[in-house]
Amino acid sequence: RNLCAACRAYDHGGRAMRILLTGGTGFLGKAVLEALLASDRIERVWVLSRKLRTHPDPRVVVLVGDLTEMGALREAIVPDLVLHLAGLYQFSASYSELYLQNVVATLNLVERMKEWREQGHVVPIHHASSYAVAFRGDRLGVEDEALLGDELPPRDSPYAYTKALAERLVNESGLPARIFRLGALVDDSGQVPEKVDGPYQFLSLLQTIKKWAPQLAGLANLPIAADPNGILPLVPLHVAAQIFARSVLELPPPASTEIYGVYRSDSINLKQFTEEALLRCGYQSKPAFFKDTPRWALRAQQRLTGVPAGVFEFATRPPHLWNPRFVSR
Repeated sequence: RNLCAACRAYDHGGRAMRILLTGGTGFLGKAVLEALLASDRIERVWVLSRKLRTHPDPRVVVLVGDLTEMGALREAIVPDLVLHLAGLYQFSASYSELYLQNVVATLNLVERMKEWREQGHVVPIHHASSYAVAFRGDRLGVEDEALLGDELPPRDSPYAYTKALAERLVNESGLPARIFRLGALVDDSGQVPEKVDGPYQFLSLLQTIKKWAPQLAGLANLPIAADPNGILPLVPLHVAAQIFARSVLELPPPASTEIYGVYRSDSINLKQFTEEALLRCGYQSKPAFFKDTPRWALRAQQRLTGVPAGVFEFATRPPHLWNPRFVSR
């Protein structure tokens, strides 16, 4: 069924809602918070933050805490729904950093929600995952919008591996859950983006090369380790924010685990993106793609360019993206 069709079919009855939001101060979280507060059905949003912050809307209450620490989230609250957007999206981060932020934080949150369940409060969770959980090094390892099996992404791709572990924790918790596998978020506001990884990292690399080695910008061909036909699953920030807000406000609570891929199958491919990026950055070059680059060469490329090998790995062996449930409005 189509996600937005399900939204339209559900008569929510105008019930006021209280939401616990993790990651509410991040790139996606701030946009989701704004989308939620646009509805007069939102009675309260508890925003978990490592630092004490303020918000102009009186419905927002900041809870100081860190989900990577045991004992976090001990305030006497019971929300109607948890929006878990917190996590570390950084291919270059170490395994221990990613495990702490993506896995330990999710585990601590899920354990707290189990305590609520034991007290008679079954609270659904909406969890922000990643399309990277399908990555298996050289092939697609999970069918679109299907639960993860026994095999996970390779541990030496720590971002994909830890996001898969977090997703599995949510699914195996027994809590009613919606898991959203996000594509690569891009800021469509026209502002200077605060998010500087993913596609922005490639653009930054091109600008750095042109500044320090301008002769390279005049090369006839610029080698790119990627499949030119691979889909780059760009998702506008406002679209992702609206999907989370509408899933909270317009969908009935999930009965078990539901999985949605948040990307489009007709997104821009890597050839289109690279050619446009080179043109916008003032290059005369055309991209020369190498589809079957071994992993050791990608690691060497990381040392030379500063762009994490994981970025090249996903681009070189992109999963096939097909999601009939996702629409852009």
